Amino acid sequence: ARMKTDEGEVMGAEPGQPEPQTIPASQLREWILKGELVLPQRTGGYLITGDLDLASVAVRQRVVIQGAEFQGELDAADAHFEFGLDLRSCRFGSDLVLERARVAGPLWLDGAEFAPGAHLRADGLHTDGLCSADGLWLRGGDFCAANASIGGDLRLSSAELHGRLEMPYARIHGALFLQDSEKESEKTPVPARPFPLPTQAEQDERSKSNPGITSALKCRDIRHWSAR
Repeated sequence: ARMKTDEGEVMGAEPGQPEPQTIPASQLREWILKGELVLPQRTGGYLITGDLDLASVAVRQRVVIQGAEFQGELDAADAHFEFGLDLRSCRFGSDLVLERARVAGPLWLDGAEFAPGAHLRADGLHTDGLCSADGLWLRGGDFCAANASIGGDLRLSSAELHGRLEMPYARIHGALFLQDSEKESEKTPVPARPFPLPTQAEQDERSKSNPGITSALKCRDIRHWSAR
């Protein structure tokens, strides 16, 4: 079974694959505010229905949500995560909003994928630890992190960014990793691909022919302090 959104058919399991565990965003929010939430990767993954509103909340326990598909927007603007935030291998059907959020620990976005036109909005984001987004895949949406402060390394190795990467006046207090990512002066077409997670063969192929960053790269006045 698959679900329809206004942007087309983007949700649900592939034929023959286990169905995801469906969790309403309102229920997920309740779990997060009650205490520690750990949703590790599982066969079939998780389907989060509706918009998840975490704006301005204080989260005092660990939050780990891996391999989930967010049908709507995840809004964590001005939120405070006291023990880090782990969203590895998640898929976003709409924007991920981390504007002015404070993450007292690491922020994990490795392998995160965004539907066409969905943005990663992180202006003013502050992390006390690293921000790891190796393998991040944006299909035409922008990654905006103006005035962000990253307390450790910023990792964007093997990222595919088919929109703008804008980080004016950002501060990175560790190392900046951009291995296997490259900037092209002119935008190239984004291949038409289904939104569900690629197979392992597709991931291997992508790692061999990663087109890297295929739109504007704006990092004016970015500040980088490396302990190395």
